[in-house]
Amino acid sequence: MIPKASAVRDRRSDRGPDRRKPPTSGSPIGHLVAVGRVRLQRLFAVFLLNFLGVFYFVRLVMWPRLEADLLARGAEIVALTPFDVILLQAKLATIGGIVLTVPILIVLVRTSIGERGTRAWLRRRWHVVLGTCALAIALFAGGVLYAYGVIFPFLFDFLAANAIQSGFTPTYSIVHWTQFVLTLVLVMGVAAELPLVMTSLVYAELVSYETFRKRWKVAVFGVVVLSSIVNGSPDPFSMLLVAVPLVVLYGVGLGCARLVVTARESGRLPERASPATDATESGPEGRNGDGTAAMADDRRSSRLAETIERTSVTVSEALATAQTNEEIGGYYYDLQYVVSRLREKLLIIGGVFTLVFFGTFTLLYQGGMGWLMRDFTGRLPASIRPTDVNVVLIHPVEILAFEMKVAAILAAIAVVPLVCYYAWPAVLERGLAAGSRVVFKWWAIALGIGLLAGSVGGYLFVAPAMMAYLVTDAVQAGAVISYRAPSFFWLVFLASVGIGLLADVVITMVLFHVTGTVSYRTMRRRWREVTIALCCLGALLPQGIAVMLAIAIAVMAAYGLGLAVLWVISLGGRFDPAPAA
Repeated sequence: MIPKASAVRDRRSDRGPDRRKPPTSGSPIGHLVAVGRVRLQRLFAVFLLNFLGVFYFVRLVMWPRLEADLLARGAEIVALTPFDVILLQAKLATIGGIVLTVPILIVLVRTSIGERGTRAWLRRRWHVVLGTCALAIALFAGGVLYAYGVIFPFLFDFLAANAIQSGFTPTYSIVHWTQFVLTLVLVMGVAAELPLVMTSLVYAELVSYETFRKRWKVAVFGVVVLSSIVNGSPDPFSMLLVAVPLVVLYGVGLGCARLVVTARESGRLPERASPATDATESGPEGRNGDGTAAMADDRRSSRLAETIERTSVTVSEALATAQTNEEIGGYYYDLQYVVSRLREKLLIIGGVFTLVFFGTFTLLYQGGMGWLMRDFTGRLPASIRPTDVNVVLIHPVEILAFEMKVAAILAAIAVVPLVCYYAWPAVLERGLAAGSRVVFKWWAIALGIGLLAGSVGGYLFVAPAMMAYLVTDAVQAGAVISYRAPSFFWLVFLASVGIGLLADVVITMVLFHVTGTVSYRTMRRRWREVTIALCCLGALLPQGIAVMLAIAIAVMAAYGLGLAVLWVISLGGRFDPAPAA
């Protein structure tokens, strides 16, 4: 007797799930993970082969080729720790192995991709997919070859020559140098994809062609800024080597985006559709043929839109209520009012900041660092020879980064009195403080005098004495001195300019108390807030927690000295000058 089909199905169901097929999940990602788990051994074997191949390629081919083509004269590559070379090789081999294993993973899960309906979509648009992939690879390769053959040789020769001329030894760390080269290669390769990205955004209707066309000035400005960051050199010629090709690529992207718009308007461009829709829909009304799915999608979209609209209205009403509520939004409204008044003077503030920033940076870049190095080492005691202090560069652009940070700090200090001067009328109108804004004119003059006098005194006496002690101690211990350039100059900067800033703390406190801007009692009562603010500002410095604590302690000591001076001036806090009109 032949068993019925239903009985056979029941017996199969009693056996449990079919173990020949990987378990499926409700989501595509879960399904792919399940399929990949079944083929994990194959993937691991492929990854291991790729890892070993990339590892020995880096060891035997890439590093000798990079040093022969890109390492400038007078520079050398060193390993700072015993594990630098092996760890860098392993890191690069891991990244390369993962990248080379991804195509194999796609091949192994092709069955799952076909079940999700993507295979049918790819079969109908294979020429578009292949053309896009080929164009992306060609653009990336073109950007890499341009960077490697044109930009890099000029850039590294320029950086090494500038370092040697300034008195530094370009002894690059193999880790920092390799990562710098590979980062620039990837950035230039990705930047070369600009036409393809623009065309894809216009085709997907995420960004319109008119937006790209109208914002071309902003795009050119962004390209120039990106070129200065990627290039690592402020030299105009080297910046143009990066900026001009990117601007040309932006123009090519505009042309391709215009072709997409023209094709869509003429009807030659097919309508966009997702792979799932192409595989599942059986008619013009949706995958059920009766429009049920489309109607459900419309209802979900409408509910989502209503939810977003209600949420935005609720948030807007809450913010509006908070702005008028004295207990909840008073400080927010005051701050918003002050910022709105400052926005009117933003051009002047930004102009002063830019002028001080580029003036300081140009002074340091155009021989200022070299002169500072020679002058400072010449001021050390006669017992220390100039050859005892050797300053090296571990990263190709670290001295340029130091110059930019110093210029930014001085520019920020320069605009602080200006910001206070323009914000003071709004602060008075909101009742947050009292006094005359003429005080800030005198404050700016006092800050300049105190900073200049303190910096000169610190540079002539404090910084040489501190450096002489450190160098003598190292020489007596038999150590070979090779200071990193940023660490060396941060010490000189903090020991010289820092004295001027500490003097400005005391000057500011005395000036504000005498003019009635901030009283001695307020300063004494708010010392905890000042301490927290100083620690937060010190955390922004690039040298770690030790420098943060050192700066915070030094400034708090100056703050304590200022309180002691004010205690004497105010006769123990009994005399509090009235606020200025």
